[in-house]
Amino acid sequence: MRGGLMAETAAILSPHKKVVLPEKGAWCPMAHMITPDQLHDLKALHPEAAVVCYVNSTAEIKAKSDICCTSANGVQVVASLSEKQVIFVPDRNLAAYVARHTDKEIIPWNGYCYVHDHLTAEQVQAARAEHPGAEVLVHPECRPEVIDLADYVYSTAGMGRHAKSSPAREFIIGTEAGMIYRLKKEIPRRSFIRSARTPSARI
Repeated sequence: MRGGLMAETAAILSPHKKVVLPEKGAWCPMAHMITPDQLHDLKALHPEAAVVCYVNSTAEIKAKSDICCTSANGVQVVASLSEKQVIFVPDRNLAAYVARHTDKEIIPWNGYCYVHDHLTAEQVQAARAEHPGAEVLVHPECRPEVIDLADYVYSTAGMGRHAKSSPAREFIIGTEAGMIYRLKKEIPRRSFIRSARTPSARI
């Protein structure tokens, strides 16, 4: 669902190259949970704050932000800023995760990734009960209560690196279903379990 945003970002970073998007209808619901006007109003309320936007945002939101981040480097990006206040858009859960690891005041926007926000603490507990020897790996875009239950919090690449080096044989994965396919393909000698069924994008 993020293909359109990634293609858009690639085009911005490489303006002299052709970027081909196989699925024209690809879009991310979270990216459209904030508009440029809403961000403008939020900046007016907090004029001293820097604006950090998650890379899964529209080009219009990126243009009104001071810096972009990924789930892997969000904490480091916020730490690099001199401002004491940081407006973080659009993902409230990633903002909450970053807030745990900084002494800056994080001002979150109330957007969310429907895949990660759908995952509940009860679902993680149920998966762990069925697979007591498994490690729980989740993305930082998950709800705070899910983060609390995880053994490790990683970006997509971090999950792969951990699974390859960990002595554990089973992993409960808290992210989109496609990640399970990727991990099984890359690390066939490990078992990967979905923590919950991925919801429909029609929210």
